[in-house]
Amino acid sequence: MFTCHIPAEPRFERLRREANHFLKPVGFVEGTPDGSGIHLDIKAGSGEEQNYTLERRTSAGATILTIQSGGISGAANGFHHALRLMGFGFSFFADHLPDAPALQWPYQGEKIAVQPAFAVRGLLPWHNFLNSPTTWNYADYEQYFLTLWRWGANTALFHQYNAEPLTAMRDERGGWTLGEGFCRTGMKVWGTKEGVLTSEFACGTGELFKGTKDGAWGAASCFEKDPIAAAQQEFARACEFADSIGINAALGFELVGDPTAPGAKESVRRRIEHILNTYPGLRILCLWESETLGMNGWRYAGVSPGYAGLERKYGSYFTYLSPAANRVAEGVRLAEWFTFAYSVAKEIRPSIKVAFGGWGGDKWMRWGDYWKGLHEILPTDIALAALDNIDPLSEETVSRSAVGIGGRRALWSIPWLESDGCARNGGSSMWHPQGGVAQMQKLAHSAKEFGYSGLLGIHWQTAGVELTAACLTAAGWDVQETAEEFHRRYASTFFSPDVKAASEVAQILDELEKLGPGWSGTGQQAECSGFSWGGQALISAEKLTPALEALYEKLWEGRDELFKVSTPTFQSYTRLDGLYLAFIQQKAENPGAIEVLRALRERFVALKLASPHARRLLATMDFVLSYEKIRRELGETGRLNRQHEMLAEAKSLGLEPDPKLLADYHAGVREIEATWKDVFAAQTGRLDTAGDFGNLAAINLKAYQAWKQFRDDEKVS
Repeated sequence: MFTCHIPAEPRFERLRREANHFLKPVGFVEGTPDGSGIHLDIKAGSGEEQNYTLERRTSAGATILTIQSGGISGAANGFHHALRLMGFGFSFFADHLPDAPALQWPYQGEKIAVQPAFAVRGLLPWHNFLNSPTTWNYADYEQYFLTLWRWGANTALFHQYNAEPLTAMRDERGGWTLGEGFCRTGMKVWGTKEGVLTSEFACGTGELFKGTKDGAWGAASCFEKDPIAAAQQEFARACEFADSIGINAALGFELVGDPTAPGAKESVRRRIEHILNTYPGLRILCLWESETLGMNGWRYAGVSPGYAGLERKYGSYFTYLSPAANRVAEGVRLAEWFTFAYSVAKEIRPSIKVAFGGWGGDKWMRWGDYWKGLHEILPTDIALAALDNIDPLSEETVSRSAVGIGGRRALWSIPWLESDGCARNGGSSMWHPQGGVAQMQKLAHSAKEFGYSGLLGIHWQTAGVELTAACLTAAGWDVQETAEEFHRRYASTFFSPDVKAASEVAQILDELEKLGPGWSGTGQQAECSGFSWGGQALISAEKLTPALEALYEKLWEGRDELFKVSTPTFQSYTRLDGLYLAFIQQKAENPGAIEVLRALRERFVALKLASPHARRLLATMDFVLSYEKIRRELGETGRLNRQHEMLAEAKSLGLEPDPKLLADYHAGVREIEATWKDVFAAQTGRLDTAGDFGNLAAINLKAYQAWKQFRDDEKVS
């Protein structure tokens, strides 16, 4: 007999729903101990505490586990911890309920006190790709927030570009400005040449998409009469739900342009006012520096009539960035925008938390370089948040920007769970696996050491990044857990309770991670650019070779002189940042990765596991193996690609193609055509979230369209 006692107070209503959802199906009832089984007793004060205690005792044959906290949030954290100790698991796509819950107690003593390592813990689900919140509906937001809550997170941060709807506002005529509806299939999306209708998707996969309209698929708001208004209404509802379970939703846009330009501040004021009025459940307003300006600085100070006054006001705080005049100007520009935006937000809603974010790690985009000056200028209740190095494997630690400031201001580190736009490192093809548990734990440990008070992870996929997302969120409580320990815990929860089988799964997960992002030993297609089959050398988590490190450091030391160059070409961040990313990718390929992956697949299949996570892992292995077979044939050095080029060359010269070459080529085309069926069959084996359908759509929109163009090329007869 299992019993649970939750106080009959309105503030415990959500926990009561949780108990009904998870405990009733396995035999728990609400009541008092009856002398056997497990009894959960939940107690909470009226404060805001996140920490809690768990105490185990035995009474008349029953095991009583008391969960106590000074606040309801802490009680919820303790309740979910207790469920994990009994074998329950929380997932973006498949929660696990044990057949026979049994309390495991891996602690010395009968009482433990638990407090988070970071005050702010959570994730940043980034819009703009089809596999991201761009295609979410309300149910997706709700499941996402619930999973974060169950993991012990308390923050979900959202960013919007001006081509996205959530921070758009009404203009003087009642229309929308600074925003558009979410993108969908059927229209040109980032990295595609044209839209493709679901009816044209390969292998009948278009039939898997529900809620389509006129052959297009996306978030339901896309198809409303006013897609921006529909998206904002849905997000407002999502924020209120997040707030009801103790998840602080954050939202913001980028502060671009000259703050002294006529009408600029009034526009930002109206936009902030619109956001705060539209989203009463929003708890954090997070405004952003534009992506490239941390490195490039602000180029227009010399022609801004109002800049001289701002420099007199703030310039002395950023002299340490001299002689890079553009970067000094950017610090001044940010100081003016941030102080203004903060005052507006607090005037409209005094309770709102304000944060400012930007792009940059120690050797990439460098937003953190401005923290020293901004810290001296801004009110101390403002948080500063940094998207760290764009590739999570590029450095052993997060940015050191917090050193010397941490403890005096809230600082949030945001590592990338998925690499973005670095096609050469294998980590940015978002339909490939991108696990990095060991690296996430290193980054979390350094964030704690450097003085960050917040730890979040940026990502697009949901189920596709669950391992690293769950790991990073767990590190928000405990930065000491090792990758091996996390994998064992994850395997025993979601794959098999059998110790031997779970141990084998954990080892397989460790070995898969060592293959690197993509598991293929080669780089993959970047999601945020035009499609190509070219895979290049896989990034290594190892440090740069001494020679490359010395060369980069020499360039970095001379950056101030480089920044003096006025040509736009060199002002582009791609020169120095791109050089760094190129250097960290100068490692040899892992030519044996696919063979290792095949062997790991055989080991995994031999376990005969049937859980949803087992099904998904096997489908992911199959996807990589089949997709890589195609990529190796169609890449620059691929056999089928070279045959294609030779046939095209012969035709351009007016020659008849070699019959054997032509026959071999057509046989290869038929084999690849058949392999596409394997690719799509594998992908349909991991359609667990909207993001997975987004990946399926993106594969159709990008990879398969590239194949059709190759296959149907008129230059090859």
